Amino acid sequence: MGYLFDANEYASRLCLELGLKHFDMWKILNNYNLILKHDIWVSQRSNRGLLVDCVYLYCKKEGLDISIEALKRATKKEFGVSTQARPSKWCDNNELQFLI
Repeated sequence: MGYLFDANEYASRLCLELGLKHFDMWKILNNYNLILKHDIWVSQRSNRGLLVDCVYLYCKKEGLDISIEALKRATKKEFGVSTQARPSKWCDNNELQFLI
């Protein structure tokens, strides 16, 4: 059986590693779920990649100083695999961008 992605656990561990608050994590998870369940979402990214993108975009929107490199380091440290934020792969869609 393959790996089952648990967005809540992943977000919790990643946000803790980045020093984000519990409130931030729930907003990020809400954005992630809104995009994932949106009619026009076409899985350009894995669920893990989308969650990392949502963390990055949320931090950018809130003026928090979290870089793409910091996210790569945090995902490598916390999960053993670095995941780079790449919102440009899907964020050009204005309807999805509005959800962040």
